[in-house]
Amino acid sequence: MAVDTAFAEGHDEAFAWALLDAASDTILVIDRSDRVVFAHEHGAELFGQPAAALLGSAIEDLLSGGVRTVQRGRREAQGVEPAVHASRDEPELRAVRADGSGVPVEVSTCPLPIGDDAFTVVTLRDISARVRAEDHLRRVLHTLDASDDGVFIFDADSLRYSYVNEGAVRITGYSPAELETMTPLHLNADAHDTD
Repeated sequence: MAVDTAFAEGHDEAFAWALLDAASDTILVIDRSDRVVFAHEHGAELFGQPAAALLGSAIEDLLSGGVRTVQRGRREAQGVEPAVHASRDEPELRAVRADGSGVPVEVSTCPLPIGDDAFTVVTLRDISARVRAEDHLRRVLHTLDASDDGVFIFDADSLRYSYVNEGAVRITGYSPAELETMTPLHLNADAHDTD
């Protein structure tokens, strides 16, 4: 960690608390028994209750489908070097709100050794907007695939196709994987090499 000594003088504790409260992600600290021993106010909004109400809660009650992620992160962190374990590839992790509803989250864990005690920092990021966008994209692509017409979407920089629907596959006779290595010039019968 690097801190300007003039700044650090008299600001250490206040700075640390302000930094935690400024975090846009939800930060929890859990003990060895998977109970919350710290929750910051801003982040507790994810759970729909004040931070104080989270203290003593079992992580399994707050994180549907994520207890294994937290425990795996803790096991991996028991190695020589502290490591961060993120859940980006884990499906359906949800923060459980006070009203019982779930919020899709991405979870990261990191060891926090303090003296002889071992705690784990659990950081939760609300990914509701990303999940909605991915769902919308899936529905759009499903609609495009249902069209009998050929739909070709290409990258503006490389001109390579980034998406082709079933109609495009049927019309060209190429597989989606083959088409995604091509550009519109490959399919233009009038285009020719000048070599």
